[in-house]
Amino acid sequence: MWMNISYWLKDKREDEPGKSPHTPLKLEIYDAQGQLVRTLSSIVKPNRYPPDDADDPKAPAKPELTPDAGINRVQWDRRYDGARRLPTAKLDSGDPDEGPAALPGPYTLKLTVDGRSYTTTGTLLPDPRSPVTPGQLQQNVAFTLQARAALDRLTADIEDVRAIRAQARDLKERTAGNAAAQALQATADALIKRCDALESRMHNPEAEVIYDVLAGRQGGAKLYSQIAPLFSDMQSSDYEPSQGQLDQMQENLAELAQIEEQLHNLRTQELAQLEAQVQALGLPRVIVPGRN
Repeated sequence: MWMNISYWLKDKREDEPGKSPHTPLKLEIYDAQGQLVRTLSSIVKPNRYPPDDADDPKAPAKPELTPDAGINRVQWDRRYDGARRLPTAKLDSGDPDEGPAALPGPYTLKLTVDGRSYTTTGTLLPDPRSPVTPGQLQQNVAFTLQARAALDRLTADIEDVRAIRAQARDLKERTAGNAAAQALQATADALIKRCDALESRMHNPEAEVIYDVLAGRQGGAKLYSQIAPLFSDMQSSDYEPSQGQLDQMQENLAELAQIEEQLHNLRTQELAQLEAQVQALGLPRVIVPGRN
């Protein structure tokens, strides 16, 4: 089931030499509570893996919105945006890129063209063939969105750990010939090892193909590969989550909380110590990317 959406453009949006480029087209879809469900764009969203990937080769992606003059059409597949992407991560199960199907009901469509927005509404009708109740369907979507939120948190944590480790390595390399920086280098070494250990709890960073996860290398499927199947498997049914799925989610969330506590300790201990040493030597600080 889809929602067919049409929009009209006066002119074909092609960038011309010597003129400011067009801003991308953007179509945002909001539910009745004003929560953003999906964003479609004229910018191509690259596939997760390259075309020659051993596990999941795909043809090059195409833009969701077309910029042609006149009538343009797009089909919204009723799905939410997927989870925040963790580049190159290998999974033995689950597809974090594909969000759950939205609930039946009214939706607001907001098309933005060159800074001007145009809104209309559309309605998703329930599937008359589905035997589930509205309450069961709501539980299904709520559980899936909870799993997506956990994947988003986990991805942000992994990005933080990678940024800290990369800058610690850079500081270590830049101070390699500085006798006064021996203590800093020892702290950087300890910080890099803590980052490696922490990242290896969150996902399988050494996995190059799916079999590396399936084979149980480096301890088998880590937290990212445990939550992703919960996120995807829930979408194969309209029913509410089973008790087993609820228990697994709570177990995964508890582990995520433990990891985030360790990440907090890493920031306040090894990273704080490294930054103090950096300041004493007059070197640039370690910068962790901000979150939206």
